[in-house]
Amino acid sequence: MGLVKLTTNKVVQADSILQLTAAISSNTLTIDVIYALDMGSNKLAKANVVYTKGASNSFTLTEAEYLDAFVNAFGSAMGTSGPALVGPIVEQKVTATGVLVGTITPVITLKLNAAIT
Repeated sequence: MGLVKLTTNKVVQADSILQLTAAISSNTLTIDVIYALDMGSNKLAKANVVYTKGASNSFTLTEAEYLDAFVNAFGSAMGTSGPALVGPIVEQKVTATGVLVGTITPVITLKLNAAIT
């Protein structure tokens, strides 16, 4: 089972993905990874990965660039075994000056089929 490491101690599964989306809204970048838990049934799970930047800062990439980075990371990890592959690093910069502030640690939650929206 392929895994993508998104924080120091959290990994997200890279296999059985049905859909992967990225959305930037206000101060957050949300990556949603929807999985088929049991092929042939309607049992789904969603890993919700949320990066929150500071109010005076901006993300360093566009929504499309983040989606591409996460698709590449999960695609590379899919079907692998062994240690988790390191996922994309999400950084923020000061909007006014463009100076990098640093990386953002995501909050990751898992929702089962009844809670998927």
